[in-house]
Amino acid sequence: LGPSGAKALAKALSLGGLEVLELDISGNGIGVEGAQALAGSFPASLKVLKLNAANNRLTLAGVKALAAAIPREIEVLALGFSGMRMGPEGAAALAAGLPSKVRELTLDLYGNGVQDDGLVAISRALPKTLEYLNVVLLENQLGRRGLFVLDRQIGDALNEYHLPNLRAENFKKAAKLEKFEFHEAPDGSTTRQLDFREFC
Repeated sequence: LGPSGAKALAKALSLGGLEVLELDISGNGIGVEGAQALAGSFPASLKVLKLNAANNRLTLAGVKALAAAIPREIEVLALGFSGMRMGPEGAAALAAGLPSKVRELTLDLYGNGVQDDGLVAISRALPKTLEYLNVVLLENQLGRRGLFVLDRQIGDALNEYHLPNLRAENFKKAAKLEKFEFHEAPDGSTTRQLDFREFC
């Protein structure tokens, strides 16, 4: 597809009127230029957006462009952003772009190095309208803090970011603790702390 193909696709999409859009452009080398073209073409009328843009070398600039362009009336959102290496800054941009009315959200962020700060940003941006959440977070250099904040969305009604409509059975997560903390005992020995559940 490449950048030129992405621009042609963007031109077709810009005609508008769509309420449902499903695009799988993974591994097509659209690059930042193609991502920016697509970002400017999403119809404001969209209610459902399923976009798989994995492995396209979008870099931070491309991720920011797509995140900022997500239509605000979206109710069902699925984003395949694996292998982008967006880092914490890209995750924060994605968090800022999440629409406030989303009921069903799927995020594939495999291999992005979002780290705890990025996951915390996304967790705190999750809309209270959510009824279904599926996240893939492997290979993101996550520690206890990021995973803990995400889990609190479901299980802690006292948490100010609690998601009241999301039940545990509708919360799917592929993640694991990748950064460990160590505790030094009085005798000088060091042990790895494993007081957080590991997921796979």
